[in-house]
Amino acid sequence: VNLDDYLLAIVPSEMPASWQAEALKSQAIAARTYAVFHMWLARKVHKRLWDVDPTTWYQSYRGALVENQRVTPQVEATAGQILSYNSKIIEAFFSSNSGGMTCSISECFGYSDRPYIVAQKDVDGVRAKPGGTWKTAVTPEGLAARLEKLQAEGKLKISDLIPQYQGPKDLMGLEIHEAGPAGRIKTLNLLLANGAEVNLSPAVSREMRWQFGMKTNYYEVDSPVPGATQAVTGYGLGHGVGLSQWGAQVMANQGAVYADILKFYYKGVNITPLW
Repeated sequence: VNLDDYLLAIVPSEMPASWQAEALKSQAIAARTYAVFHMWLARKVHKRLWDVDPTTWYQSYRGALVENQRVTPQVEATAGQILSYNSKIIEAFFSSNSGGMTCSISECFGYSDRPYIVAQKDVDGVRAKPGGTWKTAVTPEGLAARLEKLQAEGKLKISDLIPQYQGPKDLMGLEIHEAGPAGRIKTLNLLLANGAEVNLSPAVSREMRWQFGMKTNYYEVDSPVPGATQAVTGYGLGHGVGLSQWGAQVMANQGAVYADILKFYYKGVNITPLW
């Protein structure tokens, strides 16, 4: 797909067409930058025959049918503009809602940080937007079902974690063991009915989060009470690295232009012509 045509469908796939023009422009530049970075990566580093796929693993692309008359002028108004840092194109990560705090690359993705993306407080009001705050719950029965599922999948052995395990009655709840500087959860403790704690590995902690419907790794858990549901309050939707789409909309509603939005989320960058 031609890059310009690709962007006409990417922006309304990633951001509501009804949003402010300056938010749409910031999304267009971030999406163009991200696409070109991965084109370079695919062709020069990975030697692939394809650049990106149409899913949110890269960027959501739903085809020409989603092109929108409100969005197209904003994409065209930013034609050829990309983000660079020290004269090199950046990997312009973005997600739906940071939950109030953006995340560094190392904390959320586990690989080396880049100077243009830092963990920082997001703009006021994003937690009140869709995906900004969410709730779920943990029960001993749910914990048991998840542990048994993970065991069936060969991802753990319950008896290695809990000798003489007999079922939900042995379980109490979850507790945060380690969190990163931006508040993202790295590991959890499994609390047992006998008062003991079992430290779960990062991989198993992630599995527990995903299977409990926790939308991000940015959350808090209430202290468990025997025989009761353990409440979980979480923040954000998506990984939280780079531009927060709801943050961009909040800033645009407050009068910020696209350059302001992009330079808030990507530090030290320039908006430069691609061609």
